[in-house]
Parts: sequence; structure tokens; C-alpha cells
Amino acid sequence: MDNYTIPHFTWGNFITVAIVLIATYFILRFIKIMLDKADFLGAFQSNVKRIVNSILLVYELIVILILGASFILIHPVFNGLLLGFMAVVAFPHIRKYLSGRIIQFDNVVKIGKRLSFQNKTGQIADTGRLGIKLRTTKGLHFIDYSRLLNEGFTILSGEEVSGLYQLEIAHKAPEERKNYRIILHDLLASAPYIDWTQKPQIVQSNSNPNQFKASVTVKDDNQLHELISLIQERGFSCKLSKK
Repeated sequence: MDNYTIPHFTWGNFITVAIVLIATYFILRFIKIMLDKADFLGAFQSNVKRIVNSILLVYELIVILILGASFILIHPVFNGLLLGFMAVVAFPHIRKYLSGRIIQFDNVVKIGKRLSFQNKTGQIADTGRLGIKLRTTKGLHFIDYSRLLNEGFTILSGEEVSGLYQLEIAHKAPEERKNYRIILHDLLASAPYIDWTQKPQIVQSNSNPNQFKASVTVKDDNQLHELISLIQERGFSCKLSKK
């Protein structure tokens, strides 16, 4: 009976695996972007978005593990030691990253939520791979996920502490040849009231391409009415979303 030998794993195999995994990742990212930009699934939109976000959180970690294992298989001793050394050096960042996967999987810590941590209370302005940016009355603070997980935090209810608002916008007299999504984007880009540390999000209605939901952050809560007035002066109707 012939002895079975394990096929040698080459750099070519590694590149093939990497291309397939990364291509799949970007496909999932593209689906997420499309779900953020347009409401074309109606009542199912929010559930599908939540599922895609959860898949991305898990898939990104799976990609890292598979690529790491594939890298070791090319040269088990040398590459294994090299990867082990890199893991030890980068361990603090790895711990923050894994803590972030755990926290974000519950979909509790997300942009716009009010959060209290230690002596800081504010609004989550951004969620990265290693931590969050918390906007308070004293400025923007970075808090890594390891601290949030180990020291605990509280998600607060009620009104946002600083200017994230959901707006319902539609053009009053739409013309067929005009792309009002681009017009609205340019309008928000030129508005002096927008806080660009958090980029505005515009979701176009699938049933009516001239209707939008926009998530915007203003520099000061008192400037919200000025922003709404500016949008209305450009031919749009604009009101705060009930949600």
C-alpha cells in the first residue's frame, strides 16, 4: 500500500486562496454599501443589513485565520516562528481587535449611540477596528475595545448629546433628468453646519428616487434649524425623522 504524502503548499496556492477570500470580502462590502445607500428591500432591509454586518464581522476574522494557516503551511518551521513572533509583538492590538469583534457582534456599540465610560459621557462618532471615538463636550476621545470590554460601559437612552439627526428629504418639484442624490450630496458637502468627522449618510428610497433619508451630524445642535432651512431653500422638503 503506497504511503500518502501531504501535498506541498506553495506561494501560488497562498495567492490563490488570498484572492478568493479577499474577493469574497469585497463582494460582501459592496452589498453592505448598497444596502446603506438605497432602501430596496422594504421591511426586510434592516434585518438583511444586520445579517450582512454580522457575516462581515465573523468573515474578516476567518480570512485572517485562514491566511495565517496558509502562510505557515508554505514553510511550517520558519513561517510558523515568524508569525508567532509577529503575534507576540502585535498582541496588544490583536487583543483590542478581538475585543472589538465581540462587542460589535451584539450591535449595541454603534455610531450615534450615547455611551458612558468611566468619567466620560458622549456620543459615539466612529467605530474602528481597534476602538471607538467618543464625542463629548470636552472633545473627541479614543477608547480601545479592550478597555470597554474589561472595564465596562453603559449605553444610554434618550436624546443624543450632540448633533446626529435623521432627516427625511424629498424634492418638491423633481425633474426627470436630474440626479437629486448628487445634488443633495453636494448641498450637504457645502453646508457650513455639517460636522465632517462623521460623514453624512444618504439612503435613497427605492419606490421614489427623489426621496431620501439622511443621517447628518451638525457642529452645534442650535444649527439644526439653519441646516433644515438651507435644504428647504434649495427646493427640498426636509423634516426630522420620527425614528
